[in-house]
Amino acid sequence: MRSIKRLLLSVTVLIAILILASFFLPQKQHVERSVEISAPAEKIYPHLANPKLFSQWSPWSSIDPDMKTTYTGAVSGKGAGMSWQSDNQSVGSGSWVITKAVENKSLEVNMDFGDQGGATSFFTLDPSEANTDSSVKTKVTWGFDTDAGMNPIMRYMGLLMDKMVGTEYAKGLETLKQKVESE
Repeated sequence: MRSIKRLLLSVTVLIAILILASFFLPQKQHVERSVEISAPAEKIYPHLANPKLFSQWSPWSSIDPDMKTTYTGAVSGKGAGMSWQSDNQSVGSGSWVITKAVENKSLEVNMDFGDQGGATSFFTLDPSEANTDSSVKTKVTWGFDTDAGMNPIMRYMGLLMDKMVGTEYAKGLETLKQKVESE
């Protein structure tokens, strides 16, 4: 009986320490990846601003080609959005809508993952410094920002965010690069 009490006390102390330690972890997470595409921003921007075109190169579309996708709002730019439902845990369910759009320059996207919370995603398109008269290149950056708030579990998840989201963003950007450069 005494050993059970010690075990319970040890587990309680360990849980308390883990919860307390979580408040020393970063509350906000930021992930971003970039790729240089041999094309002007005008050729790339439509693939970012139109949810139907986004679905063609999104890394999550290739993970679950059977996910149910619904497009909402404007066709492209501010107000354009989509929602998705997937039984695949790597894809899940959620929605997003473009909240800011500067044509051929940048986009900001409000994301909603239901019970898992929300986030902001963004794209920037910058002419490459290596541009010459014969070769136009654009640096495309895809980023993600979220706030774990006071949730200790989400703060621990934040430690994995760069690897989880960053890997998928890099895959998506490579697919976008191949798509745009082959057009």
